[in-house]
Amino acid sequence: MEKEMSEEVKAEVKQVYDEYSGDIVYFFLCEGFIKIGKVTPHDKEDIADPENEKRVLSRLSACKTGNPKQIYLLGYLFGKEDYWHRVFYEHKHQGEWYRYDGLKGIIFSLRLRHSNTFLEKWKEEVLYALEEKLKEGIWHLNEWEKKEKKKKIKAEIKEIEKYSWEQYIKKVSGIKYTDIESEVIENRFTKRNGRNQLEINQTKNFSRENWQLICEGLGILFRTNVDYKEKRKSSIVDEFHDVIHEGDMYYNPNIYVNCAHGLSVRNAVYLYQHMHPDLKNMAIKNIEAHEKKMREALDSIWKPRKAVGE
Repeated sequence: MEKEMSEEVKAEVKQVYDEYSGDIVYFFLCEGFIKIGKVTPHDKEDIADPENEKRVLSRLSACKTGNPKQIYLLGYLFGKEDYWHRVFYEHKHQGEWYRYDGLKGIIFSLRLRHSNTFLEKWKEEVLYALEEKLKEGIWHLNEWEKKEKKKKIKAEIKEIEKYSWEQYIKKVSGIKYTDIESEVIENRFTKRNGRNQLEINQTKNFSRENWQLICEGLGILFRTNVDYKEKRKSSIVDEFHDVIHEGDMYYNPNIYVNCAHGLSVRNAVYLYQHMHPDLKNMAIKNIEAHEKKMREALDSIWKPRKAVGE
């Protein structure tokens, strides 16, 4: 009986783990639309596990079957498929396909896992097509034009051979050098001194110094308890479409159940700084009252007891 109970407990633990550990959510691009789907991970802790990559690429191959149009992998991450469907519901086209233009700013802000296997395969296909172009007869061009055409193709071949994942993404997504998404892609994995870095640092410093006040103010605003915490696993999009990455600090209003949500530091600070003065004063008074209560409680604990008979 004890052994049966032990197996039951194991089964329950496994069920809960499977339910909350998440899927691998992938993002495919095809002719102005993005497909958001999922596969079951092989390793639920390491997104870089080769078997996880194989499962995503296997799903991509299945999507290509019977489809005459090219499908590109934008990347994948741990998460819940239905969460991303809810986030992008207003851009839905049909089924798991969403309109690319409406959500590309968010997609390229995510720290998606890339696939070197897919990148090399894509390079092979593109380079083969370019090599075939060199063999083609360009009868309608004169000799100088033919020479220039071939020179341009050879230069493109050399360029493609050196492509990084970021360069591949920009090419297949039609992103130009001056597009804001170009800078987003370059900075999504690394922290650099961008144009708004000073403003970002000021916002983070204000949040670190005043997080209790911000929590209290937002709590009054949303009429709920607000936590200041670190995002532990998988990225989410906040109420104003800011991406909160794994490892980022954020503000979590406990409004919804069963739904990843929150406010980025930037949006939380903005809401607090633009809050009505009466609400700010209320938050300050609540914090002061709480601190006073804590001091009184500590004093009562450490206050020396009077000697017996005094």
